[in-house]
Order: sequence, then C-alpha cells, then structure tokens
Amino acid sequence: MPQLSIVIPFTDDTERFESTLVSVLENRPASCEIIVTHAGNYSDPYNLASEVHFVEIADNTSSQKARGSSTDRLGAHLAAAVERASSPILHLLGCGVKVNHGWCDNIAEDFDDPCIGSVCPIIKDDKENVLCVGIENTLFYKNRFVGAGKFAAEIDAEYQNPIGPHQVAGFYSVEAISQVDCLQDFGETSFGLELALTLEAIGFETKVNTSAKISADDGFNFDAVSGNDSQSAIWRFAGSLGFIQGFMLACGAIVKDLITTPFSSKSRASLLGRLSKFVSWHDAVSFRDFADQAPGPQSNRISFQDAQKELPLSGMDYSSERRAA
Repeated sequence: MPQLSIVIPFTDDTERFESTLVSVLENRPASCEIIVTHAGNYSDPYNLASEVHFVEIADNTSSQKARGSSTDRLGAHLAAAVERASSPILHLLGCGVKVNHGWCDNIAEDFDDPCIGSVCPIIKDDKENVLCVGIENTLFYKNRFVGAGKFAAEIDAEYQNPIGPHQVAGFYSVEAISQVDCLQDFGETSFGLELALTLEAIGFETKVNTSAKISADDGFNFDAVSGNDSQSAIWRFAGSLGFIQGFMLACGAIVKDLITTPFSSKSRASLLGRLSKFVSWHDAVSFRDFADQAPGPQSNRISFQDAQKELPLSGMDYSSERRAA
C-alpha cells in the first residue's frame, strides 16, 4: 500500500498543470501514488495511465448544485481524491508548483500523532524567498502568511504557528479530511483557510515540516480571497457560535471595506462580494451541525457549547482548552 497520495487537481491551465506533474514524476518517492482529478477536460495526451490515476469528478446531485458547488471547485477535486486515495496521507499540489528530490521523505513521521490533521511545507520562490509556511487567520477571515519574506533556511518549525497549509500545497491526514463532509461548501479562494479552521474546530492540529520545500511560480495570487468567500467564512465560523457574533463581524468587514474603497479597487471588489453574502445564516447552521457530529480525534474534542464562552475574533483557536483537557 502506498504511504502517500499526491493529488494534482486540473482545472484549465494545461501548461502549469503539466509542469507540476512532470516535476512530481521526476522526483516522486518510492511509496506513493499520483492522482490527477479533472472534470472530463483532460485527455491524458502522453498516455500516463500506467503511472497516474486520472479521476474524473462528478457533481450532479441536486443538493450540491443548490449549494453552488461544481466540478471546477477545489472542494470537489479533494473530495474525489479522498475517495480514490489508498494511502493514509494526502498531498495537495496546485498547478504551477514544483518539487525537488526528497521533498517529502520524512512526512510520514509527522502523522504518527493521530491528532495531526495537516502539515505545512515551506512554499518559496526560485530565489529561496519564503512565500508562506502555512497561514493564519485575520480578523475578517482572509489569509495571513506565516514566515513570508524570510529565506527558507531561516525557518524554524518551533517558532511557526500556522492554523494550516495554504491551498497551494499541503499535506493532510486522509482520516481527518474524510470527516469533512462540507468540503464542497468552501469558497474557491478561501479553501485552504476554511479547511484549516474546520479541522481545528473538530479537534485536529497542524505542524510545520521545514524539510518539505515546494517552489511556486509567479502565477499564484496568494492574496486573492474574494469578499464573498470571506463573508461566507465569517458566517460559517464566527456565526456558528451565535447569530450576533456573525452579524457583528460581517458588518465590521463591510465597514472596513467601505473605509478603504476610495483608495483601493480591491476593496471595491471585496465590498460588492461581501454585500452579496451579507447574511449567510444557513452557512452557520449547517457548519454547526457538522462540527457537533464530526468525531475528530477524541482526545482533543471540544463542543460548541464550550466554545460559545468566548468569541475567537481571529479564528477558532481552541488549542489551550484542548491541551488543558
């Protein structure tokens, strides 16, 4: 049985996808499988079926369509990969990243602890400048990049405290991901953040592996968390602790964009997106129901009733309560 399932979702950028796939094929570890998910829009022109599992994803249920999910959403790709994976660890790689020999040699050791749901690699550019070592959450549910601006050699795992990997590249426990039945509800631009917060909410933890270095090209826009995705995330996580909390934070995000709109075209676009999802109470209710039912690692479980004692404005940080328990 393979020890690692490397997943590369294909959307529509053939050149960047194939550069990533070639990089993986040239440097793949001994015990791994490579899974390419696509929506029927990749035909395997190089006849790689003997080396790569091509999985065509389907998204044809009425409930999924009602939630607005489709086969071009990252959540649909990851859900299909989890069903196909035959290893305990899933490695998500976005189109445009490149890996080197030995980049994941010691990753299995990080998942010896059943409470670890994800592991963050170092994502860097070709000049060894760190783009991020995982992400943190901001007040209004957008990404803050851990370690950005440093050199890769300067990163020490003991001093990094992300909530999870960026969606460009990350390692995940298949057991943890299989518990997240709301993957296809997550926003396309906020997917990594929402997945990290979800795993944290049901009791899983993350860590950094400084040996896993992955290069990203200039095609990634790390800042691009759209306003509507961010607003939905506010309701899904803060709103699930109470309507007032979600409403106040949603209003605060809109006020913030209103203040900065005259000076920034990004803020104008963000404002319009937030207004389209101003009140998304159904996101809060569905997530609360999911989180109360998900088993998580039992030793770290915390109920939403306990979580309501305090509103975590910058994310659902329950680590101290879990450790105390």
